[in-house]
Amino acid sequence: TGGTAIDGEDYTGISGTLSWANGDATAKTFSIPILNNSPAGTNRTVFLTLSNATGGAYLSSPFNAVLTITNVTPPLSSYATWKLAHFGADANDPAVAGDNADPDGDGIPNILEYAFGSDPMVADANKPLIGTIGSNYFQLQFNRNTLATDLTYSAEAAFGFPGTWSNLATYLPGSGWTTNTPGSTVTESSLDDSNQIMQVIITDPMDPSTTNRFFQLNVHE
Repeated sequence: TGGTAIDGEDYTGISGTLSWANGDATAKTFSIPILNNSPAGTNRTVFLTLSNATGGAYLSSPFNAVLTITNVTPPLSSYATWKLAHFGADANDPAVAGDNADPDGDGIPNILEYAFGSDPMVADANKPLIGTIGSNYFQLQFNRNTLATDLTYSAEAAFGFPGTWSNLATYLPGSGWTTNTPGSTVTESSLDDSNQIMQVIITDPMDPSTTNRFFQLNVHE
């Protein structure tokens, strides 16, 4: 009770009973539920008290303590860190650093600049997404930024546009690539010594001599 913390906002106040059998000298514990109240601020305190000993037991000092609830600012996500590095003071300005903003005017929005590992402040003349035919199969090529550890990539294909899209392959953070269409394959090869940028080639099992194919790449946090 008491202290600078607020019951129901910073923690959930509880009371209970700690019991020791005759001759039991082991430590007993109880838990105070701490609530995530989001806003950062100063540390808060709660006073803890042992009272009302029964059964012939008595309390010796100390029988009270102070619990300190420490406010910790959560670490920035990989995407937020990338924005701060590239946009500085404008990192929170949606007109400059928003997902769909394009400050360098090259037609590649920020979230894709992050996904491909390109510089959002330098116009890129190269196409970030390329469709080719290799070994008599359709192939989709793009770069993947390995530092974008909070992004999911999903490559899809359709026989017409508009049409029904089928998922060829999906990349999940911590899991890697999974093919979702029988016969589709994914290969990755490093484009730099640091292995930060990987060239991804997704092969579609459809025969290009017998059909048309349309491809799209979805990227999201």
